[in-house]
Amino acid sequence: MTTRIRQAQRGLKNLANRAAPASGLKRPHACPGTDATRLTRDVSSMITWGGVALSVFVLIASPLAMGWAAADDASDSSSRVVVTLRESASITSSVVRVVDVAELHGGSEVLRKQIASLDLDDVPTNGKPVEITARCIQFRLRIAGIDPRLVSLRGTAVQVTASTKARQSRSKNRDEDSELDAKILLASFSKLRASTEQSADNDDSDKPDIEQAVINAAQKCLTKQLPWPEENVVIQLAQSLPRELSERTLSETTTYFAELRTAGVPLGRVTVRFVMKDFQTRTVDVPVQLDVRHYENVVVTKMAFDRGHQFSSADFAIGWRDVTNLSGYCTSPDQLVGQKVKRLFPESQIVRLVDVEAPTRSTNLMPVLVKRRDRVTAIARSGALSVTSTWEAQKDGRAGEVIKFKNIHSNKEVYGRVISATEVEATD
Repeated sequence: MTTRIRQAQRGLKNLANRAAPASGLKRPHACPGTDATRLTRDVSSMITWGGVALSVFVLIASPLAMGWAAADDASDSSSRVVVTLRESASITSSVVRVVDVAELHGGSEVLRKQIASLDLDDVPTNGKPVEITARCIQFRLRIAGIDPRLVSLRGTAVQVTASTKARQSRSKNRDEDSELDAKILLASFSKLRASTEQSADNDDSDKPDIEQAVINAAQKCLTKQLPWPEENVVIQLAQSLPRELSERTLSETTTYFAELRTAGVPLGRVTVRFVMKDFQTRTVDVPVQLDVRHYENVVVTKMAFDRGHQFSSADFAIGWRDVTNLSGYCTSPDQLVGQKVKRLFPESQIVRLVDVEAPTRSTNLMPVLVKRRDRVTAIARSGALSVTSTWEAQKDGRAGEVIKFKNIHSNKEVYGRVISATEVEATD
């Protein structure tokens, strides 16, 4: 401080010496009593006394400032809630809260109650302890929107164990929650189903959606290739529609059609080319995978039968079944009356000619299923592969008989075993 005062005094003297010639005065060292000399002395005195005053002010203000800071720190400390974690805790309720694992003091009562009621975890039902860490509590405080500056957290972790009563209460609550969730899910499903049915009933539009448009076009295309009535064929999508097709919508100017891409009889997995045109958007031409199923009214058993049982007309019923991958099924019980079962037969099982023995009576007494010049569907199988064709009978045939046919596509003579009035099995 003294050094700086001396430097200021020398600077003022130099300033006064430079200012003296301009004002007509002499230099201070030539005339000690001049105004410049007195000015320099007065300012020096002021600086000296100012420095002393400043030093006195600092000595007096410093303890006051330290006191005020200490008072502020004490105020902040008293406004904080101190949360001290216990070493371990045993819980009797079904939920672990802050008050169960820590002691709280300080701060406002409202804040202490808010922190104490915060839930941290569910009570473990397996009897093993669960660890609640200080970091977990800090995270929970932030979720609750509590300023972390208002909380002082002490401790690192606490081991929490559940009493038998708490575990039973937790298991009971979990069962009740599961039952409640199931009821809510069932109610939501029922509401959604009712809404869907009502929407379908109230739909006055005759325009099909994209999926239905594909099925309609495929139905029209495949009906020409299949020998069965349209009501005997069920067509469904085998996979999701391509994205460029599913994102389109139908309008009054939309036209569409399908073309068959699968060789042979279109049964099972079938690929069709679907084309959709619209004046407002570009044309979509994509392959679509379909699942084509063939259904028939066939003979099924009313009950289970042992091997060697001889069928009577009372043993059968007629059922609407999927026969896409079946051959030799019967459409009338008369084809099976009097024949014996070759194997164990379960209830409601489709009966085929290969499952029964030929009757002991003359085959001439059996009814004629295929008459001369009748056209039937011939099925040739090789492992999992089956090929169908249209044949023309060259003579009358009964069930199980092998007779001569003519392939109408190649005009070749072939032989097949009569299965039903509309189907034969290729023997070549």
